Amino acid sequence: LSHILTASSVGAVVEVEKIPISEALLCHIKDTNDWSIPICSGDDYELCFTIPEDKEEALKKLSKSCNVKITKIGVINESLGLKIEGFDGLRKSYQHF
Repeated sequence: LSHILTASSVGAVVEVEKIPISEALLCHIKDTNDWSIPICSGDDYELCFTIPEDKEEALKKLSKSCNVKITKIGVINESLGLKIEGFDGLRKSYQHF
């Protein structure tokens, strides 16, 4: 997400409790209170993308017709920063290389 924000010169607010998380990772978080894996890891688990707000209904219809679950985890804004509600730890974007 940070790459998208930088390239688009925008910011975002993400709600940590809305991020889809596997049962195994939920157990890890409950045991350690460590949210760094779902917050800072690469796009291994789910893809992250943005769409214009006026296209949300069309996306919902497409999601249903293709039987693909899509989860809205936040919003894009003009703040030029990434705010993650529900997580106050250190974060650094995954670096592929």
